[in-house]
Amino acid sequence: MIPAKVQEQLLRDALVEASLSRETVQQKMLGGIGISVKGSLIALLLPQGTALKLPPEEQEHLLCMPGASRYEIEGDPARSNVWVILPENLLDKTQHYASWVRKAFKFTDRVVPQGRRLPPKPGRKSTHGRGPR
Repeated sequence: MIPAKVQEQLLRDALVEASLSRETVQQKMLGGIGISVKGSLIALLLPQGTALKLPPEEQEHLLCMPGASRYEIEGDPARSNVWVILPENLLDKTQHYASWVRKAFKFTDRVVPQGRRLPPKPGRKSTHGRGPR
C-alpha cells in the first residue's frame, strides 16, 4: 500500500498535469481525505488507496485493470456505485493518472453543474422569508 502522504503528492501532481490544481480543497471525510475541485468531490485518499468518482462506462474500463476495485461505503450502496480505487501502478504514471482525474472532474461537474444548488429534499419546507420560531 502507498502511504497517505505519497498518495496525496501523486494526486497533487496529477491535478497539476490535468490543469485542475488551482481550485482544489481537501477535507477529512469517509475514513480518509476528500479532494474537491471547484466544489465537486472527485477523489478520496483512503487507507485502501486512492478512489475516483467516475461514470459507469469509465468504471468498467478501470475495473478491468489489475489492482483496481470498487470502494464500498458500508450501508450506502448508491454512493458506492460511483467510486473506484485505482491500481497502485497507475499512480506513478502522471499523465495517465491525470487523464483519469479529468474524467472524474467532468463526471462530477456534469452531475452537479457549478453555480446550481440542489433542489430541496421532498417534504421539507423552505425557510426563506420566515423568521425564527
